[in-house]
Amino acid sequence: MHSYESDRPAEPLDLSTCDREPIHIPGSIQPHGVLLAATTPDLVIVQASANTGPLLGREHRDVLGAPLAAVLESPDPAELDRAIASRSIHPHAIRIGGRAFDGILHHADGLVILELEPTDLADGLEPPPRDLYELIHDGLAGLDRAPRLADLWQRLAASIRRLSGFDRVMIYRFDERDGSGQVIAEERAPDMEPYLGLHYPASDVPNQARRLYRQNRLRLIRDAAYEPAPLVPADNPRTGRPLDLAGAVLRSVSPIHCRYLANIGVRASMSVSLVKDEQLWGLVACHHRAPRFVPYQTRVVCGFLGDFASWSLRGRLEAEESDRALRSHAVRAQLVEAMTARADMLAGLVGGDASALDLVEARGFAAAHCGRIETRGATPSREQLAALVTWLEGQLGGDPLATDALPAIYPPAAAFKDTASGLLAVAASTARSAYLLWFRPECVRDVAWAGDPRKPVELAGEQLTPRTSFALWKETVRERSLPWAAWEIRAATELRTEAGKFLLQQIAEALDIELGRVVDSRDEFLSMASHELKTPTTTLRLHLEMLRRLAAGREPTPDKLLARIDKVEHQVGRLELLIDHLLDVSRLAAGRLDLERTRFDLGELAREVVERFGDAGAAIHLDVAGDLSGAWDRFRLGQVLTNLLTNALKYGEDRPIDLTLRGEPDRVRCAVRDRGLGIPPADQARLFERFERASPVKFAGLGLGLWIARQIVEEHGGRITVDSEPGAGSTFTFELPRGGRAEA
Repeated sequence: MHSYESDRPAEPLDLSTCDREPIHIPGSIQPHGVLLAATTPDLVIVQASANTGPLLGREHRDVLGAPLAAVLESPDPAELDRAIASRSIHPHAIRIGGRAFDGILHHADGLVILELEPTDLADGLEPPPRDLYELIHDGLAGLDRAPRLADLWQRLAASIRRLSGFDRVMIYRFDERDGSGQVIAEERAPDMEPYLGLHYPASDVPNQARRLYRQNRLRLIRDAAYEPAPLVPADNPRTGRPLDLAGAVLRSVSPIHCRYLANIGVRASMSVSLVKDEQLWGLVACHHRAPRFVPYQTRVVCGFLGDFASWSLRGRLEAEESDRALRSHAVRAQLVEAMTARADMLAGLVGGDASALDLVEARGFAAAHCGRIETRGATPSREQLAALVTWLEGQLGGDPLATDALPAIYPPAAAFKDTASGLLAVAASTARSAYLLWFRPECVRDVAWAGDPRKPVELAGEQLTPRTSFALWKETVRERSLPWAAWEIRAATELRTEAGKFLLQQIAEALDIELGRVVDSRDEFLSMASHELKTPTTTLRLHLEMLRRLAAGREPTPDKLLARIDKVEHQVGRLELLIDHLLDVSRLAAGRLDLERTRFDLGELAREVVERFGDAGAAIHLDVAGDLSGAWDRFRLGQVLTNLLTNALKYGEDRPIDLTLRGEPDRVRCAVRDRGLGIPPADQARLFERFERASPVKFAGLGLGLWIARQIVEEHGGRITVDSEPGAGSTFTFELPRGGRAEA
């Protein structure tokens, strides 16, 4: 083995920086060939590998500064100029010192790079038994006729092994999620241990190596035990930096990788990149237990077969995607039709012959909308789904959530991993809490690794080295489902769009109806308000006229004066109530009903309100129990109690009223019950809307009291309900959470 000098000191092997190792600028090449770098357009050699002496018969110091044409015996300068101008990388027949070489050209860093590989290197590789192009034809025909992708990879491995003569040829696929690799096809010598099915950690192929595999799709290591031939001078004279060898076929490889090959008993290797959509999808990895040289022409054929397989992969996957897209489009069309026909998104998605479960390969589906949940297939329980939807409200935005390990990001899912270890979720409308969810069960499986993936490096003495143990290591994977494919995520997203459109259409139709209602209600409101305001003002005018007549009379008795004054005060009170209601409507519409919270006892407030009604002789039975304290707006809750008691007395037909308050651990419940007219079921649903009245027209009012009461209760975080039966009376109940900190 030759020894070469370099003006750059050797750096120690450091695996801690292997993912940042600048492998495209190693400053050296593999010694079975020669590299010459020349300027353009004069083609003067400015860099050369230090091994020109043994291979070309001229030392590198004699080559540097010489015209490139003066070093080569053939081809003639004109032919070389044409090859350089056309940027042709195809091998050119070159003779130097009577020895034949394959000359491979490319450009880098402003220089023309000529690499020379002797054609007489054999390393035991027998010449092809037939014409090379016949082998290409047979190889392509075999790949093209492969019925399945698995057959394609097996035939590719067999063709490349037949061409190259390597002991082992593997098809190695990268996992899109974690970058690990798996051997999916293999052709090997009978005495070699099988690697088919084994997984390898992502660290076995670092990121910068993957980038180079995309750029330079063929790489040969003739002998992993080689001594590198350094470039002289070390730096490109034009840039002052190391020469970029990313496109060089002789580029020296990482010493870490050479150590790795030695650890698995490999002396020679070759790789062919498999690329899909400009991303590294996998590799054809070839290993040999002895040094092995594969001529450039044969390597090009292997690369061509790899490219053909890559194109076939893309075409076959696109065909599968197209078939799936057609099927999902048909299902989606049926679902849109079902949603429209039923006027119900959830029923349309789960209730027909075709459901959203048919859209992707899932075991269960759930759709949620405004607290309602409908399911199809195997899903978590409704309580578990409700909690999951609440969690999703803080997770989902415009992008779908697709995970095959839901318990890892949502720990409660461990309780229903048998049903939903995998989740695909999209939000049809976050504003209306509309979510579509698909589920996959746990898929417990054993993954076979070539060595423990947790130990990519080992300690040898005081130095880190690539792992040496490749013994079968099994990992049992739990709480994971099969992963979601890109077409499934796309199908879910498209259905999300259709469901969102359906909801928007429903909202638009509801707004159109509501707008008509609002216009009608506005007109009715103006009419009622005018009437209600006119009635007390007319009555006031009459009473004032009567007071004037009494004052002008000879004997205005105090009883007559007081009676008239009482009537005037009553009408003034009606006016004040109407004005207060109108002001509250204005504040609520503008979102300005601010609460002034103080901590007080609701039971004490209820007693005060009942006492005011007691002055009018009303029969109200008050029943309080438990802790009734909380942080609320005292004035506004007084409004609510007053309104409910007023209505109870108005519609209670002079029968006793029950006011009951109960304190619970986290809330307070208040109920007002009358025994009067009652409310028909059809009217109860709209009772708390604006301008709706609880009973016949004979009772005056704007129909705003209950609406305002509901707004006040809901502003406190509570709710108000009614339970009524015509002829048996009504019970209005409101609940209030105890509230937070009172305002200072």
